[in-house]
Amino acid sequence: MLYLILCYFLITGICLWAGALFYSFIPGEDAENKTLVHYLITGLIAVTAVGQWIVIFFPLRLFFLLFVLLLCGLFTLLRRKTFSAVLRKCIVDVRQKNRLFFFCLICFLMMMLVLNAGPVMMDDTGSYHIQMVKWIQEFGSVPGIANLHLRFGFNSSWFVSAGLLTFPVHGLNTYITLNGLLALWFCYYLLEKYFVFLQRSGVSGFNQCTGCLVILIICLANWPMIRGCASSLNYDFIGTCCVVILFVDLASGTSKSRVEWFVWPVYLFTVRMMNLPLLILSLFYFLQGFRPFQTRKLIFCIAGSVVLIVPFLIRNTILSGYPFFPVYQLDFFSLDWKADKSYLVGIEEYIKYFNRVNPMFLPINETRQMAFPGWVGAWFKYLFFADRWLVIFSFASYFFIIIRIKQFFRGPRLIFTMVMIIQLIFWFLVAPDPRFVQGSLLFGIYAAIQYLPPLQTLFWKILKGSFYLIGFAVMIYAVSKMASGRNYRNFLLPLPLPEPAVQTLLVDHIPLHIPARVLNNWNPRCYDIELPCLYVPDPRLEARGKRIADGFRLKPEDPKLPTGGEYKIKD
Repeated sequence: MLYLILCYFLITGICLWAGALFYSFIPGEDAENKTLVHYLITGLIAVTAVGQWIVIFFPLRLFFLLFVLLLCGLFTLLRRKTFSAVLRKCIVDVRQKNRLFFFCLICFLMMMLVLNAGPVMMDDTGSYHIQMVKWIQEFGSVPGIANLHLRFGFNSSWFVSAGLLTFPVHGLNTYITLNGLLALWFCYYLLEKYFVFLQRSGVSGFNQCTGCLVILIICLANWPMIRGCASSLNYDFIGTCCVVILFVDLASGTSKSRVEWFVWPVYLFTVRMMNLPLLILSLFYFLQGFRPFQTRKLIFCIAGSVVLIVPFLIRNTILSGYPFFPVYQLDFFSLDWKADKSYLVGIEEYIKYFNRVNPMFLPINETRQMAFPGWVGAWFKYLFFADRWLVIFSFASYFFIIIRIKQFFRGPRLIFTMVMIIQLIFWFLVAPDPRFVQGSLLFGIYAAIQYLPPLQTLFWKILKGSFYLIGFAVMIYAVSKMASGRNYRNFLLPLPLPEPAVQTLLVDHIPLHIPARVLNNWNPRCYDIELPCLYVPDPRLEARGKRIADGFRLKPEDPKLPTGGEYKIKD
């Protein structure tokens, strides 16, 4: 845990620095009128944007983080007055927090450290998330690694963020450090907003305060959100954080300049393409720029899109041969390392039907035979308990919003509401797992709370004391985790990652490593074993050169030709 605290301070400092500088260069933007978490997330995006260009050509080693810091230092010389003002503002804001705020924050910090230093609790993290960060840090962008394991083609800028801002210790669970810190930032934001709204009088202050409290309770109770984020390298929760912050700011009227409406959705698209509908917010911000004397803002929008999206598409193409992997229908390039289209058809169907009904409840073959709307009942029936109630409350809230939309929603609020509805429709048709759209689901609940009728003074008293209970509950949860076993008692360094037994194969004289199952997992997982790692080797697999960095490809099937490269088990 001590190691993680040091990393938290370093990463927070870097992101704050980059975020303050970013806002200082935006035309017409008041760089000093942001909350701490705005600086942090925007700074994270700015650092990631630089990393995405670097990783196309080089592995993201410590040298390049120092390069990013050098760039920040040079820009600070140009914007030192603004940067100093932002830093002073952040310090003043922190000093103004009351004792209850710090008590709750310490409780959340303790929970994050216990979970973040403990075992990995998501199979995808052990299967390919950690491996993707290892590829980024050790080799950069290698052509055709999707041919080793198709999920290695699932590129995400979140892996670049983790690759640039985490400091790995081989064999230890340090790769998920950024996720634990993100969950802590999110708790800080909701705590901060809660106490700000608590000072407001009237129905508006009460409803906004209640909304923050409800959002925090849901995120704590639903494991895939705060707790699951801190226990894995999952890249869904960054989308939840950004969407929640955007709609809380909008509802509270604290965000007059909405540059986040442009930057954050573009970034979220590069995190997961499921966030495509959020780009409508970026388009809305862009169209607002068509006003007199707004040329610089338009240039910023265009340049920002290029800087964030272009390297993401380039890296997609390098890893798999498809710029929008796994969307095989958009195929623009003839590359020798391109992933087999038949495999992409299979994984696209797997994503679609797996997320309709988890195979642990109903075989995919049965789900595939269900036509719309027949599968909707099975989808709802087999949702996990917390997800089911989240969906019920959210859909009921959206129903209330839609019937009252003309009365309560105008301008940007109407745009935001429509984008959230479009996002939900898109999600429901493509891959309806609630963790992909937690932010949109939470928006419906928060927006409905804003229009509750006035309540008695007694509810204010209950509201003011609620965070004492939450703080104690979080503290008890963290202590119980440490008491439950040694895996959560890691006071100096994070828990060592599992080390599965490995079978080594040679493909054109390059050793490939196949892990065995470990810790009673239902499937083999690579974790932190040496690169390259794969699970089921394809007989057509061959190396593109003598080095790992040259990449891998599949030889076309032809009965007159050999079935792949030199392929044998190493003694």
